[in-house]
Amino acid sequence: MLAYDLPSLFWGSNDDKNSLTSAKSFVKEDESSYSIKFEVPGVDLKDVQLEVTESRLTLLAQREGEDGFSTQFESVYKLPKTIDRENVSAKLDKGILTVTIPKKSPDKPQRINVSIEG
Repeated sequence: MLAYDLPSLFWGSNDDKNSLTSAKSFVKEDESSYSIKFEVPGVDLKDVQLEVTESRLTLLAQREGEDGFSTQFESVYKLPKTIDRENVSAKLDKGILTVTIPKKSPDKPQRINVSIEG
């Protein structure tokens, strides 16, 4: 199956050797985490950059092709405030980059003993 970035196909020049495309992705949520799977075929681990901030996940990846052509993938997700950004993990396996974003544990109410003087 071949996929084309249509704007590049119709408006790119013949000497344009780079193209930017969004990585196809799938999001899954369970009780404890979010999981995002990105399709990045042919991308080496050294060519993947992930950045997590308080409000966003950014994926930048690049695949070097034949004859100096390369494809750059970029995807940005807005993240909820309930994530544990300190424990985000990722793995790349057979062209699928899986990013696991744990949720923060909800704060437990603190019980305060009240004494009555009188």
